[in-house]
Amino acid sequence: MAKRVSPGQKKLRNKDLKVFSKEMSILLKSGCEISKILRILINESNGKLKSVLKQILNNIEKGNSIKDSFQNTNAFSSFYISMISAGEMSGDLDGVMEKLATYYDKEIKLKNKIISILIYPTILIITMIISFIFILIILIPNFEDIYADNNIQTPGLTKMLIFLSHLIRDDFTLIIIGNLVMIIGLIYLKKYNEKFNEWLNKLAFRLPIISTYMKLVTSNKFVKALSILVVSGVQIVSSIETSANVVGNKYIYEKICKSNEFIKKGNSIGDSLKTVEELPSLLLSMITIGEESGRLDTVLFTINDYYENELDSKLEIWTKYFENFITLIIGIVVGGIVISMMMPMFDAVSAI
Repeated sequence: MAKRVSPGQKKLRNKDLKVFSKEMSILLKSGCEISKILRILINESNGKLKSVLKQILNNIEKGNSIKDSFQNTNAFSSFYISMISAGEMSGDLDGVMEKLATYYDKEIKLKNKIISILIYPTILIITMIISFIFILIILIPNFEDIYADNNIQTPGLTKMLIFLSHLIRDDFTLIIIGNLVMIIGLIYLKKYNEKFNEWLNKLAFRLPIISTYMKLVTSNKFVKALSILVVSGVQIVSSIETSANVVGNKYIYEKICKSNEFIKKGNSIGDSLKTVEELPSLLLSMITIGEESGRLDTVLFTINDYYENELDSKLEIWTKYFENFITLIIGIVVGGIVISMMMPMFDAVSAI
């Protein structure tokens, strides 16, 4: 009986999976035997990957299948295990490893692109918050003293800014603690409360702009995994469930799994997936066409290319709009504060 590893063990990083899959593909194509390949990679690896490879080698030497040897480490996703299983059964493990290397390369590039795109808007937001706090703590008290010394009447907006200035100066510690408690509470709910996560996911798929982004990301991840699994020979029902899990969204996963039950009963793939409103109609139509024409694998790769390009272009457009929006907000906030604080002085001068 295969040795089980604690379910709490973390999965390997995408970066490690990409490098490992590529090296495995090259060595397998050279005709090298699997045990020898693993020994070579163990000598070249370090950290968690080295430990996982040792476990795989140990399992294989005990007579376990390649799929079971990978699965027993609990370091690989269900998607990766499904691909290994397909490669082992078809005798095309080197081709499967090459597909996995390409898949994780694309995932890493997409993640890095999103991070790089978000850096500038994040800097703008932090700059806006710091500037606003600086104005409230340093500048507004000086104006308040001038108003008090000269008995200058202040309008409502100026009074509100003075109130916020006092609030931050007098209760800064309480505000920080309150925000920390709120953030920790939200993180806890996100991690442990299923109903909160379901509500959050439903909300994300209904908000303007965010819903478009969520649908694009979901479709991109789902189709990318599904196309690779289908072309590798994995059964369609298993492919759909595994691809739904790759999306990394429990709400979507459960909805796709429910639609999968209709497929098991003999219904068409396209019609069954229509129960998942979060999947774009174009995607469902293309799947239906591919299913009817008997070229589902080809159609899925076409859809995959489309959604990758669509996501890239949308991210670039949204980033430009978001950067301009944040810049505009900074200008409005700073300008509004300056006008609000100077207006009473102008009124006082004109009244003389």
